[in-house]
Amino acid sequence: MLYVNLFGTTRVRCDRQKVTLAGVKPRRLVQILAADVGNPVAKDVLAEALWDGRPPQSYVASIESYACVVRRALAVGGGPTPLVTATGAYLLDPELVQVDLVEVRTSLEALRSARGEVLVAGAEAALEQMTGRLLAEEPFGRWAVRIRERHDELTEIVVTEAAETALRAGQHARAMRLAQAVLQRSALSEPAWRTLMRAYRGQGARAQALAAYADLRALMLEELGVEPCDATRELYLAILDDAGRDRPAERDRAELSALVRLLRETLASGVRPDPVTRSWLAELGRGVATLTA
Repeated sequence: MLYVNLFGTTRVRCDRQKVTLAGVKPRRLVQILAADVGNPVAKDVLAEALWDGRPPQSYVASIESYACVVRRALAVGGGPTPLVTATGAYLLDPELVQVDLVEVRTSLEALRSARGEVLVAGAEAALEQMTGRLLAEEPFGRWAVRIRERHDELTEIVVTEAAETALRAGQHARAMRLAQAVLQRSALSEPAWRTLMRAYRGQGARAQALAAYADLRALMLEELGVEPCDATRELYLAILDDAGRDRPAERDRAELSALVRLLRETLASGVRPDPVTRSWLAELGRGVATLTA
């Protein structure tokens, strides 16, 4: 059995024996086929990925040459090669190859119908299998970007639901870790940001919850040029309006600092104060009055 790791540096091994893949194109061919193990990938699709959308006219002969190199490399110990030729395509035999990405993807798909502790523990286990950035050797290739986007989308759906499940169970630290794992891969995921804000709120860390909103808002304005959605803004206002004037002074100062940062970003962007911004001003006034009283 061959094992292919696509998280982090791509590695191929047979039991404990490392398999060496010489050459950029043969190595990329294995990565493309491994990401969709068991399914034939047409030569024209391979060409688009191997040459990043600009294949040469003679790409068929080149791909067949790379396939020969891969076939020899993967036939470890004289055993059967897992590289199979189909009509106008190639595939890796799933009976002979295991791929970490495929295992994680299968686990995540199964978790979409899970609930409770099964979902939370399963999401944590899946995250532990993601030992590095997916296809780290291919940071810019469009084919690799598409694979990462599909994987990150599935991860976001499942792990955010797991974080919300942990939050409903009162497991705030656990929910926070899961939400942060989503944001490492999908930084603009508002559902994950809201879960993180609620987890901070549940731990009594109101200033961190406000700061999380400030981070999200700054990121969205920079990347997308838009404000957070109504649900996120409403959560922010709810946290802002939390009762508890008996909080320690140092916590009030931390919250005040977060509000000042939000206001500065708003003024610097030239946005006219909306109801949310006016609520920041009101809260700033109350905070200053409390701290100077």
